[in-house]
Amino acid sequence: MPRRYLFGPVSPRFVEQNLYRHCQAGDCLAFDATGATGFAIGMADTWDEVATRWPAGWRPDFVVLDLHYTIIPPCLWQAPVPLVGLAQDWNLLWHAYRRLLPHVDLVLTDTAGAERLACEGIGHVRAANLFGLERQFLADAEKGTGGNRENRASPFPPFPPVHHGHLTESGNQRAAAGARDIDILFVGNLHPAVQRERLPWLARIGQVSERRRVAILQGVFDEEYRRLLGRARIVFNRSLRGECNMRALEAAASGALLFQEAGNLEVPAYLRDRQECVYYNDDNLEELLDYYLDHEEERRAIAEAGRECVQQYSFANLWDEQLKRIEEAWPELAERCLGRRHTNPKRERGDELPRWRVGLRCAEERGGGFPRSRARASG
Repeated sequence: MPRRYLFGPVSPRFVEQNLYRHCQAGDCLAFDATGATGFAIGMADTWDEVATRWPAGWRPDFVVLDLHYTIIPPCLWQAPVPLVGLAQDWNLLWHAYRRLLPHVDLVLTDTAGAERLACEGIGHVRAANLFGLERQFLADAEKGTGGNRENRASPFPPFPPVHHGHLTESGNQRAAAGARDIDILFVGNLHPAVQRERLPWLARIGQVSERRRVAILQGVFDEEYRRLLGRARIVFNRSLRGECNMRALEAAASGALLFQEAGNLEVPAYLRDRQECVYYNDDNLEELLDYYLDHEEERRAIAEAGRECVQQYSFANLWDEQLKRIEEAWPELAERCLGRRHTNPKRERGDELPRWRVGLRCAEERGGGFPRSRARASG
């Protein structure tokens, strides 16, 4: 029988898009502070009080804590079961994480983060992809309505006003007919404090707008974001930490040709160069962009291969892999749990900080403990 677990704090949308299958099976019970996910754990709750509210015949074998940009109810740090911490965006939340992560029994983060945390002395860390596809990007109608095949008409309005390049009237007509009318698309964070390394690359993309339709946007989410991906021939991506970020799989799932930086630590495990995506470097970016925009059949073939390939990499499927690893490491987790229960995490715990102060604290603390490659990781 699979082990049962709490997962949170997360939103109802996260549950619907990522944990639906596990919650439906009864293995996972998602929680938040208000009960919008179906189960509430408040800041004033004790573990014993929470235990009185379990569904009939259900109790967790372990707890999964989603640690990034949130507040963990204090009672969970004293839970009598193993704690698994999800540590996304470690480059931005390093100073909070280095206080919190010693008090969980297993840490899951990206490949570079696992290496940095191990150097910090947090040895109970494993590399994991926590950015699998949401259900809305999957072609299976029972799992989601994604896919965005080439012949799917887009109800998206005319080309957004915030863009580089030009869109002719004929381009608008092609967009209305479902054609891909954006040559190169990037949607993501443009803040220089976080994306310092990425911005010069986007400047190079912007220069291509003299001869191509280029869109560089931020603050676009959900259905509007999906429709934009469905209009793009090429989606440019550059990761912060060498991770397989959400954009990588989402772009491929939407039928666009993914352009990913060469040397990425994780994406090659999912997508092969010139077969399901294209890996660029400093010397060949513009050359490759022009080549695949001028050779539509090749672009389309690689994009379609990528679209088909990534359908297996949903969050649910990738999470299944982590559940197997948790099971394999169970004796170690149980032993760490026993040791943790004899310590007092309140001395180090940072969860009492309001959400916005966690980010401020990370920005203000410049002392020891942060990786030397901070600027690169935060780029």
